Amino acid sequence: MVGAFEDVFRRFRDLGGDANLGRRLEQLAEERFDLLAGNSGPVLCHDDFHQGNVLALRSLDDGGLRLSGLIDFGNARAADSLFDLAKALFCSAHEDARSHQPLLEGYGPLDHPEPKRLLWLYTLFHRVSMWCWLTKLGHKASADNEAVRSWPSMGIWRDSEFAGGDFLGHCQLSGPRAPFCGPARLERAAQ
Repeated sequence: MVGAFEDVFRRFRDLGGDANLGRRLEQLAEERFDLLAGNSGPVLCHDDFHQGNVLALRSLDDGGLRLSGLIDFGNARAADSLFDLAKALFCSAHEDARSHQPLLEGYGPLDHPEPKRLLWLYTLFHRVSMWCWLTKLGHKASADNEAVRSWPSMGIWRDSEFAGGDFLGHCQLSGPRAPFCGPARLERAAQ
C-alpha cells in the first residue's frame, strides 16, 4: 500500500496539484503508515465499490433486495479489506448522507486495532485519487481561497477524533459542496 500512496501523490504533482498541499497531505499519510501493519493481509479489492457498481435482485418471496453481482473491476487490486470499505463510504455519501452508519453496521466488525484511523488514511488516498481522475478528465477543481482560509480546524480531520461525517465527502461536481475532492477539501484534510 505504501507504493500506492507514493503513486497517487506522484500523480497529484504530475497533474498540477498544489505542491505545498501535496507535501502536507503526503506527510500526513506517511505519519500514519504504521497503521498499514495492523491489517490482516491483502484481499481482492474492487476499488470502485459503490451503489452504481452493485447489482441486486428483488426477492419474489419478501420483496427484499439480494446482492446478485458486482461490475466494473477496472480498478481491482490486492489491498486491505478496509481499503474497499473506505471507498464505499466515500462514494456513497452523495446518494444519501445517512449511508455512513448503515454501511458500517452492514459491514460488521472491523478487523483492525485502529479502524477509524485507518479509514481516515484510506479515505485520504481515495480523495486524492479521485482528484487525479477528475483532473485527468478535464474537470478543473479550483479552491475558493476565502473559504479555505475561513474553515476552522475541525476535529474530524484529526485521526484521533475521526468520526466520519463530512470528511467522506459528496460525489458531485456541482453545487456548494463541489468538487468533493477538490483542493478546498484536500486542504481541510491537511489542517
